Amino acid sequence: MTPKGIQRHVFSTYTRLRIGMIVIAFLFPILLVIGGSWKGIEWQDSMSAYYHAMSSDGSQPMRALFVGALCAIGAFLFLYRGFSKMESWCLNLAGGFSIGVAFFPMAWPVGSGSAFSAHYVCAVLMFICMTIVTWFCTRQTLSLVTNLPHKRWFKTGYRVAGVSMGALPIVVWGYTQLFPELAQHGHQTFLVEAFCIWSFGGYWLIKSLELKESLAEILALNRLLTTEPLREATAKEIVRDILNRRFPDRIQTVLVRAGTRPAAPADTKA
Repeated sequence: MTPKGIQRHVFSTYTRLRIGMIVIAFLFPILLVIGGSWKGIEWQDSMSAYYHAMSSDGSQPMRALFVGALCAIGAFLFLYRGFSKMESWCLNLAGGFSIGVAFFPMAWPVGSGSAFSAHYVCAVLMFICMTIVTWFCTRQTLSLVTNLPHKRWFKTGYRVAGVSMGALPIVVWGYTQLFPELAQHGHQTFLVEAFCIWSFGGYWLIKSLELKESLAEILALNRLLTTEPLREATAKEIVRDILNRRFPDRIQTVLVRAGTRPAAPADTKA
């Protein structure tokens, strides 16, 4: 395989990881309801309840989907490398907590367990990690978007997704603790959880659109981005430094200002 072929392979791998997380996130709540109904299970009060929900024959058919989807999301998050150490660590932790949500099911029957069970703690920490990514790790590639309206749209989308993922799990936890009877006889908890999962999918959808416009991944694969601190340098100085390879040789983040795209250096004759 040629170097260009390897770059295309890496680029498509990251793109498919994001698409996988988007598809799973958006279909997860829907498939729980539809699959459960098909198996004779009523619409549960929460997504986590599908782990224990029994069909008419005494089986628990939705447990495999519940565990499998969360483990798949966890694996995708762990495999996905961020544009900085902080982003990578947060994604790794979020992936581990996602698997923890699956491996430490909610107490059954509802209300019989601790308010600070491993299941709820893992769920909250997973989305807190993702909130940190949306608030503190998106500027590194967002700075390459030259279209200002698009840039504002991406930034607003990141903020909405971050607030949703950070606040809604806490809202669910508080609602189930303050109003346990209402939480057990309605679909409010399920809908809030579903919206939280969809916010997670929405983040990766926005991220995919932003990376497509900013070309950050392509530039990183060609080692044309940098994490080195720059003072008040002009765009021309930044381009010259990048072309001269003054920055460390590694996958790097974005500091190119004003949307400048470095062009290949012109051939010179001896």
